Amino acid sequence: MDMKKISIYMFSIAFLLFCFCITALSLLLPSIWQKNPDSPFQFVIGNQFISFGQAMSLLLFAVITVLFYLALYRFFSRLSNKWLKWIAAGLFFMIICMETVIIILFHDMLPPQFDSGHVYVIALHMIKHGTLPADQFYLQIYPNNLPITVARYLLYRFAAFGNPAHFMLVEKLASAICLNIGIYFSWLLMVKLFNHKMGNLLLILTMNCFPLFLYIPYFYTESLALMFPSMLVYLCYRYFRTKQVIYLLILGAAFAIACQIRENMLLFAPALFIFMLYVLRLKNVLICALMILLTFLPVTFGAQAYYKHLGYQPDNSVKAPVTHWIALGLSYHGRYNTPDTLLSVSKPTQQAKKRADLALIKKRIKEKGPSGLVKQWGIKAARTFAMGDMSYPGHGYPPHFTTAYRYIFDGHKQVLKFTIQFLHIAALFLLTLSSLRFLRVKKYDINLLIQICLFGSFLFFTVLWEAEPRYSLLFMPLTLIGAVYGLKELHVLMAKKRSQTATIWSGQTIRNMMLAVCLLAALLYCAKLNMKNLTDTPIHYQDYVVDQYRTKGIHYALVDSGHVAAQTFTADKAFDRIAFKPANYKGEATYRLSLFVQSGKKEKKVYEEVFSPNKETVKGFNAFTLKKPLPGGGRHYRMLISKVSGSKASRLSLHVYGVGGLYEQQDMYNNGQFFQNGKAIPRTDLTFKISKERTEPYMRRSSYYGLFIIPALMIVFYAYTALPPSRSQRVRKPLNEFGSS
Repeated sequence: MDMKKISIYMFSIAFLLFCFCITALSLLLPSIWQKNPDSPFQFVIGNQFISFGQAMSLLLFAVITVLFYLALYRFFSRLSNKWLKWIAAGLFFMIICMETVIIILFHDMLPPQFDSGHVYVIALHMIKHGTLPADQFYLQIYPNNLPITVARYLLYRFAAFGNPAHFMLVEKLASAICLNIGIYFSWLLMVKLFNHKMGNLLLILTMNCFPLFLYIPYFYTESLALMFPSMLVYLCYRYFRTKQVIYLLILGAAFAIACQIRENMLLFAPALFIFMLYVLRLKNVLICALMILLTFLPVTFGAQAYYKHLGYQPDNSVKAPVTHWIALGLSYHGRYNTPDTLLSVSKPTQQAKKRADLALIKKRIKEKGPSGLVKQWGIKAARTFAMGDMSYPGHGYPPHFTTAYRYIFDGHKQVLKFTIQFLHIAALFLLTLSSLRFLRVKKYDINLLIQICLFGSFLFFTVLWEAEPRYSLLFMPLTLIGAVYGLKELHVLMAKKRSQTATIWSGQTIRNMMLAVCLLAALLYCAKLNMKNLTDTPIHYQDYVVDQYRTKGIHYALVDSGHVAAQTFTADKAFDRIAFKPANYKGEATYRLSLFVQSGKKEKKVYEEVFSPNKETVKGFNAFTLKKPLPGGGRHYRMLISKVSGSKASRLSLHVYGVGGLYEQQDMYNNGQFFQNGKAIPRTDLTFKISKERTEPYMRRSSYYGLFIIPALMIVFYAYTALPPSRSQRVRKPLNEFGSS
């Protein structure tokens, strides 16, 4: 056996072990980490947050999902190519319907206050003035966000025709289109490598990866770059299959655009180079690299020239060096943090920044030691790759708090997060099995390229770089393609144990039926245990009209003998609770909260309450419950906070979200305005909440039944496909798979 094959054997084993560990972490992570009331709900309720019952529930649903995928594999094998094409058309239609529903429900969702929010503010300036703003502090620190800023500006200018009313809708349509391009190339790759059966399985796994669709409202680098991983792999496949140079040239241009949008796409380059060393001679590898560079470099330099045309001037005294991100990777949980950023900004030159970062890196490595580093890597791997939701709920802010928003993004998202997690576990398990492919076929095929790319991504974010859950979204299309390979390997393993002469009464068939019965029994047990808790037990929650919980900036709202604070807001539905967040009370005094409903230029007082510094806070907020709900219907209200009595030096400082932070901030609440002594303060809002207290069960019993009927039908479908096929049923053989040595 040559060294190439030995190295791939070792790599396959390493890939298998890593994927297995991530899969195991995915089972345990929700119950271990989510130590708060918003954790994914436990089908098997326990008194501990570290719940063995919850892990078993995730495992149960993940097993059902994997068996359902296996049943679909068998079922599709019995269908003709004509039927498979019709099913593919139906699946694409369902994907478009899913995207349409998400866009309709959340078409007006605003960007969050970080990342995409900064980009949004700069794009608005560009629409107004045609160039980048003079203050480019954010883009100077993070020049990797310059391309997505320009892309947003071009989208607003040419697709929305500069009309702010269409900005949010257009960017979500753009995210959906980019996702569909990625899905199409993933499907096309599977069809070319195998057949329509494997293409349909890929579409089904993609439909079950909900975060791909739930990131549509979040217009940022990942949502646009999703079209490139599968596209690049498909172009590689076409070149290796046809040896036509045109595919390398297209690959270079596409790769350049991908790296502009999302710099982490550079991880594909070493993966492709390593793969080429296995399938081509060194001379041909160098020629291929040259062909890719022929288009990669002009596109890259052309993009840089266009950025300068728009007014961008690099400033190395501000730009964060590469060492900054490595230092962040060694911080608490490998997360972004403000102190590290301020340290980098405080140094005047690139050399000084690098020295400060290297000193910080050495200090953290010494403090952690070998065991601490291993723990750090484990936490980063779990945060980045084991969290099935990829932190989608925290990337958007709605102008209107609907029931759909509450169950998908807000306080009632537990069922959806649980569903996402077990579907993620199923995909990771199948990805683990894909490592067995080389051990079976002993060929260097596209599956190997995908595994090298994914493993490089694993190592990069786990060991070296800053890590966030959404970073795994970029290569999720490749993960799903790998999962389809794994499903094929699972079918091969099961087929070895499956007799061609099996009958309905054979031991093998009886074992399959017993497995189905056991899974149904476990499912019914879960349903019975949790029915009362989820459908009958009332829970208290806030139905928000306004949830402006953010605090930012260097200023506070001031209430004292010479200052009053006011905040206007619009109520689209009834409310009976008002809350604001005090920063501090100084001295003894009494204060008054007054609420006015506005009608034209007239105001009418509808609520008033006097309070003192001794008032109890709820999660840091002073909350006031009205005697009766006040109507919504788009009415305009003004909340006024004033001082009633007390010493002259006594005062109340209130948290606000406004200007004065490290970067330029967007206005996070557009339906109201903050006033200090009657003067409107631009781009500033009080930190406050308007809501209606509700008490009702988590869900209706009919919805609860539906949650369990679906997996029950999946088990029944598995049992049906486990029955021996009749003689008239032919199992279609897959097309010859791509392979080169």
